[in-house]
Amino acid sequence: MNRVRQPRSALVNLIRIIHIALWFTIPTTFWLWLTLAPPPQPRACEPYCGWYQGNVLGVSEDTHLFIVFGLFLVGFIAIGCWIAGYCYEITRRVLNGDRSLPSVQLGFIRDGWSLLCSSLKFWLPAFVAFIAFAMLASRFPYAVANIAMLALIPAALMLMWGNLVGIARYAVTGERSLICRRLENMRLALKNLAATILLSLSAYVLATFAVGAFAAVSNLLSSMQVSDLVAEAAFGSFAFYFILLCYCFLCSRLFAGYAKRIARCDNLGHSANPRSKPAGA
Repeated sequence: MNRVRQPRSALVNLIRIIHIALWFTIPTTFWLWLTLAPPPQPRACEPYCGWYQGNVLGVSEDTHLFIVFGLFLVGFIAIGCWIAGYCYEITRRVLNGDRSLPSVQLGFIRDGWSLLCSSLKFWLPAFVAFIAFAMLASRFPYAVANIAMLALIPAALMLMWGNLVGIARYAVTGERSLICRRLENMRLALKNLAATILLSLSAYVLATFAVGAFAAVSNLLSSMQVSDLVAEAAFGSFAFYFILLCYCFLCSRLFAGYAKRIARCDNLGHSANPRSKPAGA
């Protein structure tokens, strides 16, 4: 019975990924069309506007830039927050023994926004310290300043790992304040250094494959010489989101295994109120 369910579950998950990628493709295609589509009369305003040739909306340059940038910024934030919230829900489900993908819900934008705000709160002191350190290093000779800035790389790496540990603890316990416990999280990252490095390398390898896959799709689209701008934008957007979602979902499953290991070693946050006992407790 399990052998029958596994291919069926994989097919359902694949269909859900395609469904989500199609939803993201629609606004992205519209945005690309606004950005790249030629104006109805390309050279109608050339004597008056110089290099500016007009746009497909027939509005002024400032209005066109405002519309295009506004749509991109709002769409980027909404899509990014939704993907982050959806991946968090995948991690939480895997921790509870559910391997299926969650249903599509608009509320994941709120969850992703909460993760973003907590991560920004985690990184804010580091940003302030970096600016202060850069201003101080600029007073020294160029070679000394470069060496001093290189010393920040291990600190940034530790902060990144600490942020990952905080999100892992949040996924296990449901207590979002754990994300901002910097010293505890970095101590746990060092305590699980092998698993942390393995997770980072796995994410890097998957990212390399994802970039290679998208480059192959881009080359294929270029060789096909699609004449319709909308069709080319739609195919490219769908391929981008499909590969991105597959990458994020695979990383979420890897991250769930990492969170289980963190939960077994997490004896620092006893003040939190876990919604379930950590694995191995």
